[in-house]
Amino acid sequence: MWEKKKDKRLDQILLEKGIISEEQLKEILKYQKEQGGKLGSHLLIQGYIDEEKLVNALRQQFECLGVVLSDIKIPNSVYNLIPKNIAAARKIIPFEYDVNTNTVKVACENPTDKGLKSELEFLVKGKNIELYLAVELAINAAIARHYLGIDTSCDKNLLLKIPAEAYHLKPEKREYLEIIDNKPTYKIRQSKGTILLVTDDTTSCPYIKNLFESDYYDVKITDNADTAIDMLGDTVYHSVFIKDTVPGDYIDLIDRIRKISPNTQVKYYESVSELLFGDSDLLKGAKMMINNHKLFTSILSAKVNLSDNHSGIVGSYVEKVCNKLNLPLKEKLPIINAAYVHDIAKFYYNIGKEQNYKKEIEMTIKLLESVNYSPVVIHMLKKMYIDLEHKYTRRLPIEVLGGNILTIVDLFCDHISVNEQLTFDKFDVIKKKIVDLTGKLFLKEVVDVFIGLLEEEILKIHTHGFSVQTIILGEKTEETNNIENILHREGFYTIITSDISNFVEVYKRSVPELMILIPKGNISKISKVIDQLIDQSIDFNKTPAFLLVENNMINDLTGLLEKGIEDIIAIDCNLDLLNIKLRRIHQQVVNQNKSQIDKETGSGTMGRLVDLNLIDLLYAMGPGQRSVKITITPDINEKAPLMIYLKRGQIVYSVLGELEGAEAVCEAITWTDGQWYVQPISESEYPETNTDWSNEEILMEGCRLLDERNRSGVSTEIQ
Repeated sequence: MWEKKKDKRLDQILLEKGIISEEQLKEILKYQKEQGGKLGSHLLIQGYIDEEKLVNALRQQFECLGVVLSDIKIPNSVYNLIPKNIAAARKIIPFEYDVNTNTVKVACENPTDKGLKSELEFLVKGKNIELYLAVELAINAAIARHYLGIDTSCDKNLLLKIPAEAYHLKPEKREYLEIIDNKPTYKIRQSKGTILLVTDDTTSCPYIKNLFESDYYDVKITDNADTAIDMLGDTVYHSVFIKDTVPGDYIDLIDRIRKISPNTQVKYYESVSELLFGDSDLLKGAKMMINNHKLFTSILSAKVNLSDNHSGIVGSYVEKVCNKLNLPLKEKLPIINAAYVHDIAKFYYNIGKEQNYKKEIEMTIKLLESVNYSPVVIHMLKKMYIDLEHKYTRRLPIEVLGGNILTIVDLFCDHISVNEQLTFDKFDVIKKKIVDLTGKLFLKEVVDVFIGLLEEEILKIHTHGFSVQTIILGEKTEETNNIENILHREGFYTIITSDISNFVEVYKRSVPELMILIPKGNISKISKVIDQLIDQSIDFNKTPAFLLVENNMINDLTGLLEKGIEDIIAIDCNLDLLNIKLRRIHQQVVNQNKSQIDKETGSGTMGRLVDLNLIDLLYAMGPGQRSVKITITPDINEKAPLMIYLKRGQIVYSVLGELEGAEAVCEAITWTDGQWYVQPISESEYPETNTDWSNEEILMEGCRLLDERNRSGVSTEIQ
């Protein structure tokens, strides 16, 4: 690494070589004292030295390579190797790429910067970096010329005209709207949020700050974790980034941030590259870990042949809660991991509900401690079922948050069978018990999210026009009723028939997304049923089909897999594997429907309620904040159509005959047959708002109406 000569200053070198005089030096030192800046830059501005002589003097001072940038024309392919924001913030510019040595030559002010070379090599992956010393104003002029398209140079007359963007690239707080009278009209661009940067790295701090500001974030900076705590107040930050070398209690800082806003992204980083390039690899590993847990608990559940289909249910709900809390990935993973460990322990110890639930947790903790398992996971299990009275009011450790999520989900799963539907009356009872225990056993932050999650489950369960159509071939028995309940809970619309001819007719008419086959009889008879279906043009390769038979028949029927059967599942065991496969199919179909809407809503799109019901349709519109008009026409001509206006995804107007607002939408939620049409609209087409209910409030009320009609025996078909 180059080292500056301690016995030679720049002014001494210039005087010795006779490049400047004593009088000129005194004048320049006076300017430097008044205005700040570098000695060499002031000499250039006053015309007492040219760029080449200054570079040669600096090379002698630092004993390093140097470059005269004004003599070089830099190709686009070279300067584009470094993003302009980074070039401006770090005061660097690549000026040459040597193909033979695979080396990028970079001009900079300080080639002794130990972190700069490794940082740049990370950015230009696979290439070498060679640092060259260049003068400050020449670098600024090159950045302005090549990255900003501003034709300037390093001579005396143009030096002071280099714009501020060339130095700092401050974000332009405006965005283009339209041309009026041949002039562009702009509006102020709103901040995306505030970022708190806790770092003692003075070199990279301005660079990071400029990057975030250029993307329209406000940035606050401190170099101490304790000072950052004082800065929190009740402020909800978009993100908080903490350098690993800062002094102070950063754990306390993170815990306090979590209490104020659990969904604030908190990142503890060691290097700038780690901060910039995110957690993509971690995310891939996380998905694999979660899928492995799901598969393992399902296989274990089937292996031990438990009658209660409980495997993985705690982990599944905990994952949903963590996602709704928008927890950062590094905090979400150990919570989900702890949940699946808890699920597996239920099979391993099999204590049963009649015994003390804490005994099972204690035994799990002892096992994990004996194998040196993750301390975070162990402490989460230790924090299950603890008394929260007057605790955690100012800070919220991740172990407590994770343990509380596990507690509320575990209690729910132990008291609600996963094979039964969650009705409104059961939900009301559960909700009351949860609310009563808020602050005592449950954290309010977790309660709010979990109740919202259950409300979404009810919306899915109590909708008749499920988005995924399924035909079941089988007789009406307790087993088929259980299968129907599972399908309904996972969002499938079912038609059941025991007649093969009728099954084939429905298949050809409705083109379902899934088939469930539950034929009765011996192995020969079951094989014959499959052959009959194939002979009548049932395409198992086009539509997935699950064959449900007794466990002792599966090995003898595996040959049917070669005929296109998706899977053969034991009907006399718990159906956890079926659950996993159903969720995958349901997600695929929903994504296809949403993708189709995304493509077509620009010019309008149509569909059937039986394929995509009103609730699913509104959910598809919401995340994209669509501004559209939805018209739903029932199949009965005498009935009036429903018209809904969405403004950025929210219902602002609806009418159905004499019904208006929320009441109109609630009535139409009960419809199972009809057509819908979605068309984009302009701001001037909106009628006056006639509802102040949120989408969630309207849908919940509609489902309550549907539930009441079902209980009273009133038909939900259009009258």
